[in-house]
Amino acid sequence: MTCRTICFALAMGAGTLRLQAQQSPAARATTDAATSGFIGLVVDSIHGGALTGAIISVVGTAKRATTDSRGRFRIDSLAAGAYRLALTHALFDTLGLKPVTQQIVLAPHHFAVVALGTPSARTLRQQFCPSSDTLAAPSFIMGQVRDADTGKPAAGARVSMDYSRTTVTLSSGVRHEIRVRRSIADAD
Repeated sequence: MTCRTICFALAMGAGTLRLQAQQSPAARATTDAATSGFIGLVVDSIHGGALTGAIISVVGTAKRATTDSRGRFRIDSLAAGAYRLALTHALFDTLGLKPVTQQIVLAPHHFAVVALGTPSARTLRQQFCPSSDTLAAPSFIMGQVRDADTGKPAAGARVSMDYSRTTVTLSSGVRHEIRVRRSIADAD
């Protein structure tokens, strides 16, 4: 199963793992509905490596887990059924994203193995920048402008960034150029 959205590259690979337990019929009857779950990994595609401290929640339930130092997580004791996972982390807050996976179906006594990840810098740039801007330079700056009094987004605010570029060539020597980039804040 592959789950990808533009805001959230999720479930890059998903499969299931069958649980086999040696239990008495009475003990098995009491745990039949609660032996499925998720085992996974969350990768930080922007900075590289694992996304530590991310909270993975099963939407519509109280079940959640936090990724360890290697980006791993486990959520168990779920009944078989279809679920969506939501990912929370300061990185997503910064980007203004609230990622949720597509539905993942859990079979009885199976764990879905899920690989989750942040979108790459290239994907973010393609999502947030006009196509004409994506050819200008390999990087971008993004943020949110808020009204100082209300804390609400300041739609229509003008934002500018000035920076200098220095080039050195044999023919023209040292040349300093001031560049200005401008944008207008949208409704968010």
